[in-house]
Formats: sequence, structure tokens, C-alpha cells
Amino acid sequence: MTRQDLIEGFRYDLWANLRWIATIGSGAEWNPARSVMQHVVQSQWVWLEQFSPSGFPEPTEDYEQWLEPLHQKWVALVEGSEPATTFSYVRTSTQETITRTYEEAARHIVNHGSYHRGQLREIAERIGAEQIPETDWIYWTDELKGVGPVK
Repeated sequence: MTRQDLIEGFRYDLWANLRWIATIGSGAEWNPARSVMQHVVQSQWVWLEQFSPSGFPEPTEDYEQWLEPLHQKWVALVEGSEPATTFSYVRTSTQETITRTYEEAARHIVNHGSYHRGQLREIAERIGAEQIPETDWIYWTDELKGVGPVK
């Protein structure tokens, strides 16, 4: 996978996360969705801190303000790194030292976001949300190409 492929993944991830942020309401019924989105943002920060301290404080409930700065840091990191370059970190759940490539971490982050956006859809359907954004990769590519309406 090339740097450009990884950057494209982060652009998609930002696009999809911003669509959900625009959807999540302020009512108590949306609390689970806000928690999921907070987790997505915090996870991006944790991974970034593993191998390139961002200088940002840990994200709080105001996750919306962190998405674009984190995205910019990730893109800068990918642009300045070889995808096959390795880094090591200590896995918090087991305390074992793990070695990964930047590519593995970047691909994980984008995939992690997709997984949790599926949870957001489930939450939105359960509470009867009127508008649920389509955030699958193919809808993003359609939007880029100007093909068909994207909800």
C-alpha cells in the first residue's frame, strides 16, 4: 500500500466521521452515539501518541474539535514516513511490547472508524433517527465523482 492509499483512507475516514457528527443530536437518546464517537477520536489520538507525540492534550467530550487536527497530523505523519517503517509500543491490555508498521497502524485506524460507524448506524436506527448518513466507502467515492445523490 502506498502513502497516497493511506492518505486516501484518512480522507475517507474524516469525511465519514464529519457526516456522523452532523447527524448526532443533542438529546439524551444520542448519548451512546456521542460515547462511540468520543472513542473513535480518542483512539486516533492514542495511536498517534504511540509513535509521534502530537502535542495535543487528550481529547475530551468536545470530540468535534479534534477530528480535523488529528486528521492533519495523521496525514503529515503518513506523508513523512515510509509505510513499512516500524515502531514499537507497549500494549496496555497485556503489557507486551508490540512492533508494527506505520501502514498497519494507519489501516487499523481507518478500519476501526468504519467498525464504530456501523455501531452509530445501529444506535440511530434504534432511536428512530429520521436521517442516517450513508458513510460506506463507495458513497464517498460517488461523492468525489459527483455520481448520484448521497444521503
